[in-house]
Amino acid sequence: MELLSLGLCKWVCRVYSIALMIVEASSVEASSVEASSSAGPDSNATAVGSSAATVRPTVSGLIGGKAVIAVVEIHDAGTALGLSAVLTDEGIDALEITLRTPVALQAIELAAGRAALPVGAGTIVRPCDADRAVACGAQFLASPGYDPTLVDHADGLQVPLLPGVITPSEIQTALRDRFTEVKLFPAGQFGGIKLVDAVAPLFPDVSFVPTGGVNLDNVGDYLRHPSVTAVGGSFIAPADLINHRAWNEIARRARSVRNLQAQITG
Repeated sequence: MELLSLGLCKWVCRVYSIALMIVEASSVEASSVEASSSAGPDSNATAVGSSAATVRPTVSGLIGGKAVIAVVEIHDAGTALGLSAVLTDEGIDALEITLRTPVALQAIELAAGRAALPVGAGTIVRPCDADRAVACGAQFLASPGYDPTLVDHADGLQVPLLPGVITPSEIQTALRDRFTEVKLFPAGQFGGIKLVDAVAPLFPDVSFVPTGGVNLDNVGDYLRHPSVTAVGGSFIAPADLINHRAWNEIARRARSVRNLQAQITG
């Protein structure tokens, strides 16, 4: 009788185990079908499209390739209108007003409201800087360094952010965060065009916007480099020329750079 009871118990356990496996298998199959149905017939295309859509917008997408950005420091907000008019007339691609003076935001607001060229804000180091600049009309943002908090915050502002990098590690971080264009700053102090030559082969999917140490003598070297999409610098409109409203001299500098651009781009 004990043997019979033991055999019956084993048989019941066996049947229960089989039933449990069938139920689990059915649940897995149902989940797979549901997931497939939710994805739809174009699930592969959607996945590829979503991946492509996550690439962050670039400043060069706004201002064009092989562009020149006049990076300026404004001490009198009233000069922003005259400056932007001169740069527009001479064909400079963009104006970046740095947040280094108390009147910078006012200058951005004036220039963005009247200028015919894209106006951006530089020296963006905190999320609140980005908020205020965009509220004043900035169409792009540039940061001297790479801050993940700022990067995440800028996602919701609907304008391109150009993050600053200088080392391979920072470039890798930017690439991981879906940037395909970065600001190389301060380029001149870390080797200039030789720095671009060194890092560009390591990151063929990244384009560079060198600033810092760019001047009338070397701007052509940067623009000719295949991995450079734009350059930025204060050499077109230094603060002292802006303060003295030396529009003729600023126009001359802008014109020489524009002529060089035309030679390079054909």
